[in-house]
Amino acid sequence: MNYLVYGTVEFEGDVIKLRVYRPKYKYALYGRKDNSRVYGNTIMFVGFEDNGLVNLLENNNPPTVMQRVFNQNANCFDMPSFYDNGEDNKTIYFADESDKQFYKFEIPKDFRDFVAFRFNTEDDPNLNEPILAKVSKDFNSISFYGSDKKITKVPLTPEDLETKKMVFSMYERAYPEGRYFYCNPAYNIFEEQGIEISQYEEFGNEGEGTFLLKGSEAYPKGERFEIDYNDKTIIYQYEKIEPIIVEKPKYSIKEKSIFISECGDNQ
Repeated sequence: MNYLVYGTVEFEGDVIKLRVYRPKYKYALYGRKDNSRVYGNTIMFVGFEDNGLVNLLENNNPPTVMQRVFNQNANCFDMPSFYDNGEDNKTIYFADESDKQFYKFEIPKDFRDFVAFRFNTEDDPNLNEPILAKVSKDFNSISFYGSDKKITKVPLTPEDLETKKMVFSMYERAYPEGRYFYCNPAYNIFEEQGIEISQYEEFGNEGEGTFLLKGSEAYPKGERFEIDYNDKTIIYQYEKIEPIIVEKPKYSIKEKSIFISECGDNQ
């Protein structure tokens, strides 16, 4: 069985270090203008099921209270986790309880539609240290330290290369760090195939990041979830907002979470 792991390989003589890739920041925020809305915002949360605090209040500089996105011990989830925020905040804060800092995102003018990510890689202690291995003299195999496991080099087939390309592309969509993030109005990122934005043309209000599949007919805006989840006709382009890392002041935690997710007894 073949395994693909997204990461880096470092060489020191005949010793290699295999490091699982980590995003630069634990949190990422992407946003877009929505000229149809003049107050408040909407935000879709990705990866907040196990942890994560947020402050979406209007007067929150500095934040004195943080709110759980999901209740503690949440065990049942309906996707997407989409929140309609009635506060007209100009800044969004994220943090874990264990963090020593806030991730502060200053909202650009007229941005009212957001997708927020919390990356869970730091929650796994097994990812903190690199995997060490020794390369054979003929460079055809590696042996792992502290184990009798040995991997022999084999040529990659065209199918292997295609799978590698697909997995890396899926990873980049699940852990976005590029300038833009794309999805349809129902928040489908088309995980396996992705979205080829060159097949689209921008339309609608200027600066909203709304794209129409070339050759398709535009349709009036409606409720975003009235759109078929698998429909690729309309694509939204969200722009990355860079975080500002600030020292975490004292705050209280609002125990009532944004989402309540419980299905039966927690095990």
